[in-house]
Amino acid sequence: MPNFNITDGLTAYRNSSWLKSLQYEFLSDKKPAGCSRCWSDEEVGIESKRQRDYRLFTDHLDNLSLKQKDFSIVAIAFNNLCNLACRICGPWASSSWVTEEKKIDPNTTATVFDWHTNPAHIDDLYEYSKNAKVIHIIGGEPFLTSFKEHLVYLNKFIDANNSNDISLHYTTNGTIFPDEKYINVWKKFKQVEIQISIDDTGRRFEYNRWPAKWNKVYANIKSFQQLEKENPTIGLSISYTVSAFTIFYAGDFAEWCEQESLPQPWFGIVSLKPNYHPAVYNDVTKKIIKDKLLSSKYDNVRQLCNYLDLEVGNFDDFVKEVKFLDNIRKQDFSLTFPELSINIQ
Repeated sequence: MPNFNITDGLTAYRNSSWLKSLQYEFLSDKKPAGCSRCWSDEEVGIESKRQRDYRLFTDHLDNLSLKQKDFSIVAIAFNNLCNLACRICGPWASSSWVTEEKKIDPNTTATVFDWHTNPAHIDDLYEYSKNAKVIHIIGGEPFLTSFKEHLVYLNKFIDANNSNDISLHYTTNGTIFPDEKYINVWKKFKQVEIQISIDDTGRRFEYNRWPAKWNKVYANIKSFQQLEKENPTIGLSISYTVSAFTIFYAGDFAEWCEQESLPQPWFGIVSLKPNYHPAVYNDVTKKIIKDKLLSSKYDNVRQLCNYLDLEVGNFDDFVKEVKFLDNIRKQDFSLTFPELSINIQ
């Protein structure tokens, strides 16, 4: 784990032994454990985020130097404030999960992050990212109205007259449609991509993305599509977390996206929760899943079969975790995923 605190500032981060060690590992052609999600994707022949970013920004990245002070591609989680406690997430990215954890274990160390409330930290962040080409804003949920620092940060670029050289990329859970103040700020940037992260539709979505309501999210998706039509610099994309809960239905979701005139989803494997990896199932269930995936007309769906050949997770622990949360949340895996429920009895 990093041996620095974000509140110590980004200079401390740049000079930390943790970052130096990480850089050394990459320069030595090693594979740092913290990047396991990308290594997992690449192992099965699926383009990882690492590879995608390099493909998109090859010329710029090839000209970077380790001596460069500021950052070119930035990913920022201003906090872990979030209105959902999704199955595949945890307290590191969700304050709702922090609340859940405290109910389960009063002695938990899970906490709500608040580094963004210090103006000095926002100033520091801007100084290190003012020449960035791309800024990814993740979360938590970035469109929550309970913190203003997000827009304070973006307005610094506008005030410096360099926002039109910067592209923004958001990851949102789709439960909140941003108000006009966001849209007015976005118009000052080169490009804005809003990636809606949803795992399936209907009741399966509500199981995975608890306690979101599908009807509300669907209405917001339609509003985002209208926003895209009205603003040529604002784009929409979809991401779908591939997990033990969702892999069987990936083809159905790709079909739904086509029917709704949405872009085809980016499929990303679940991270930080190995017992939710799709490879956790036994060979019988894996064959059922593979047969379904291979029947899809979409190449990227058929390719997901490769994840099933890995050895990840423990099925008994998966069952225990599923039953535990089902009981707390009054949900039922067997009713929600009947095609897979033969293993959850």
